[in-house]
Parts: sequence; structure tokens; C-alpha cells
Amino acid sequence: ASDLVNRINAPNIAAWPVPTSNQLFMSGPMGKVNYTIVDALGRTAATGELDFGNGTTQKFDVGHFAPGIYTITGSGTQGKWNYMFVKE
Repeated sequence: ASDLVNRINAPNIAAWPVPTSNQLFMSGPMGKVNYTIVDALGRTAATGELDFGNGTTQKFDVGHFAPGIYTITGSGTQGKWNYMFVKE
């Protein structure tokens, strides 16, 4: 799937690989963010806080997630954003 297809209100965020099976990497000028990952039914799969600093790459372990479509919602100093990804 194209990275552009997976973006929702996240113009400066990069995430890879999409789709993923074990780990999702994400980077962008987001600073410290609180995040929630939800599945397509709106059930919370993970929550936490990450510091992306000056474009630092962070890793999400999604290997234990069931296959499906997920949305990461983040909020922090750069505002609120959403990003969809597919877990194989």
C-alpha cells in the first residue's frame, strides 16, 4: 500500500513497512507524543508515550496484534495526528 494512502492528517510522518508483520517504524517532527493504537473495531491495542525528538525513529512492536487494519492516534506539542497501517 502506498504511504500516501495510509496517512490521515499526518503530513510529515513516515512509517514503514506497510503492511507490517512484526514491527512498525515511525519518524517525523513530532516531539513527545502520547499515542493510542486501535483496531478497526475501535478496541485499544496499545497505548504509551514516545519521544521522537528531532525526527528520531521509533519502533512499535505489533507482532502480537491480530491481522487487520489499525490506527495510531498521537497527540503532543505538534498537535494531534492519525496514521493507519495494516498488520499482516
